[in-house]
Amino acid sequence: LDFPLGLGTLLLILFAVGCWNGSRAVLIVFWCILFLLALPSIGELKMRVPWYVLWGIPFFVLSIWSSFTPTTFYDALAYNLGLPYQYLAYELILTFPTSSTSFFPPFDQITKFLFISLTPQNGIKLFSFVLYVHCLRMVVHVKPEDINPRFIVIPLLILPVPWILLHIVNPDLMNSFFFAAGICALLKLRSVRNTILASALLAFVAWTKY
Repeated sequence: LDFPLGLGTLLLILFAVGCWNGSRAVLIVFWCILFLLALPSIGELKMRVPWYVLWGIPFFVLSIWSSFTPTTFYDALAYNLGLPYQYLAYELILTFPTSSTSFFPPFDQITKFLFISLTPQNGIKLFSFVLYVHCLRMVVHVKPEDINPRFIVIPLLILPVPWILLHIVNPDLMNSFFFAAGICALLKLRSVRNTILASALLAFVAWTKY
């Protein structure tokens, strides 16, 4: 649960800082901080992965390829990327009278603002794939022991992933990510501390899209 909690906290900080200064220099600093925070997780690359997980390799390759192709879907350009590009142009997270969501920008828009500061612009697709895989990991973590994890991972990996990659970034995916993390915190780690943690993660669900 460190990943979803850390992601939500980072987006909160980016929102606060971006309202004051959203220049590329500030965003580069955020990327450097992310890199440093990710270093302790390198050890997880040594974990043994079941063979059935190899089903995900084609989709991982597809997500890398799609990250280097331009976005042409109208809804992605007008709705998903409109506000982030305006934030980047003004170097500030602003309120725009023509957009109701800009009054309290959701995590979805703040995440894209962070990603489009780099090239290629569609790197967010690769991040979406990572979010989806982590959702699968959390579901497998709370499943009943008598259910084989391959019967969860393979169908859920095959069916929605192409749609995620084609639609650039869907706020519903990040909603599901934080929601799954909150429910896992309640199911697996029943304590006052984790009730507070679950409440924070479910609050991130509300801020992701609305």
